[in-house]
Amino acid sequence: QWLREYVRNYHFCLFRPGLALITDMIYSVCVATGLLAAALGGVFGTETVLVTLGVAGLISGLAGLVLLGPKPITRSHGRARPALGRAWDVSRWTLPSVFLSWVSNNTFAFVVAAIIGLAAAADISAARLLLMPAGLCLTAWTKVFAPRMSKWWGQGERDKIRQLAQYSGVGLITLIVGYTAVLLIAFPLLEGLLLGDRYSTASGLIPLWALFFCVNAARGIGTSVLVGAERFRDLFLFGIAGTVVSLLASIAGTWALGTGGAVIGLTLGELSLLLLIATVGRQRMQASAR
Repeated sequence: QWLREYVRNYHFCLFRPGLALITDMIYSVCVATGLLAAALGGVFGTETVLVTLGVAGLISGLAGLVLLGPKPITRSHGRARPALGRAWDVSRWTLPSVFLSWVSNNTFAFVVAAIIGLAAAADISAARLLLMPAGLCLTAWTKVFAPRMSKWWGQGERDKIRQLAQYSGVGLITLIVGYTAVLLIAFPLLEGLLLGDRYSTASGLIPLWALFFCVNAARGIGTSVLVGAERFRDLFLFGIAGTVVSLLASIAGTWALGTGGAVIGLTLGELSLLLLIATVGRQRMQASAR
């Protein structure tokens, strides 16, 4: 998977999302073919699924390298030290931030399981999984526009960044709200055909997860703007505050309100991070531009 992500990110950084799409299409075809073959062969299981994903990642990653040519290796030959030094200036803040993001957004299931039980953790995870397409909209947006944010910041096009951030926020939230409405309408059908009675309470969590993803979309756009301005240290410090709020609010919310309280706690963590980005982060970014 690392190889596939490497070539995808390289395409995005060079403003070539079409080539990244081709890489993803190859990956999807390989995964679908492998899973179908495993099912027809009667060997469908955890191991075969993981092997299929790994092989598909390898094939699509190699295909992505062919689309790129040898440029990622040959162009940097003999000039790695300055590039690695510059990368370290960034990664020493971003790598811990990735860990904080994981803790903030994924420990809710452990909190719910510890306080309420495994069945409740399954419910809240299933409801989140149903809303994941909404979250992937932000991921797709970030891949395409984050490199452009850096380019525009370097060119001093502040108005373009501000307008894009505003329009993107409205667009992403509209997509999330629309998707949530369709999902709620179709939930009885999903429950009958796919989810079953075990996840009957998941429908009540869908609006709360939708609220979370709306706040998450706005926060993600703000994060991309700060990334474009190279405010990595600020994002790390904001991430610490957001993680603390998220964990404490999730624990308190679960004790007081059950699974819904856990989602509310996560949303409060994202909201606190958004407010820090919109106030302190924005002020520091503007000060550095003067």
